[in-house]
Order: sequence, then C-alpha cells, then structure tokens
Amino acid sequence: MTRTDKADATVVPMGIDATQQAVLVGAVEGATIREPAVTIVTQRDPGIKIVALGGEMFPNQPGTVVAVTAAFLQRHPDKVQALVTGVVKAVALIKSDPARVAPHVEQALGKGIVDVATIAKALVSPASKFTADPRSIIEATAALQRYQ
Repeated sequence: MTRTDKADATVVPMGIDATQQAVLVGAVEGATIREPAVTIVTQRDPGIKIVALGGEMFPNQPGTVVAVTAAFLQRHPDKVQALVTGVVKAVALIKSDPARVAPHVEQALGKGIVDVATIAKALVSPASKFTADPRSIIEATAALQRYQ
C-alpha cells in the first residue's frame, strides 16, 4: 500500500452536494462520500474508482442513526416504540424488496433530483449497510467518538 505524506494532502470539509460536484468535475483527487452520491458519481463517470468502502476504513462505522432523548422517551414511550417498530420494518423491507422501497425513498430524499433507478441501485450498493440493531454500532460509535 502506498501512503501519502500528510504534508502533501489538504483536507477540505464541504457538504455532500459540493463534494459530489467537486468529484465529478475533477476539482478534488479524492473524497469521502456516501450513498446515493457514490452511485451517482460512478454512474456519471466510470473513471471514478472506489478506493475503499467506509466499513473498510472504519469497521462497523455508524452512519445515519435514529435517536431520541431520554426525556422524550419518558414522556412519549408509545411514540418511541412506534418509531422503533417503523425502523425495524423499514430495514427489513429494504433488505427484502429494495425495488419496492426505492420510490418512497426517492419521494422523501430524492425530491425529483435523484431518480428512482439511482436510489434503487444505492439501496443495494456495497456502500449501504442497514441495521435496526443499535447494539451492532456501540463499539464502533465509541471508537469514532474517540477518533473525532
């Protein structure tokens, strides 16, 4: 594995949309992006290569996490249970029938900017890992917090 000296690299934080555009126009030599941006950029420019998936760089890394405060849980246990039940059902459906889920995800997140086919491909991408088990990210979350 070839390593680059830290002095030869500049890390520039930017939002996901700006990063996606910077990758597509060649304004950066590398970037960390998540789905559906991974699918979008690799579809638009087959010359763009994935060097490593997030789980390879940081095993079991937590991505987007649904959480509530203890105070909210105490005040609204029924609503929290409904949320948890919904997340469990959603993860199961994404895993069993991503094509059925894709139009709903596109409607909520794509907003007509990202088409259903791209969303469907992103849902089954090796870069996408869905789980409803919070225990599976406890150790990685603690490690990520220490790293940050």
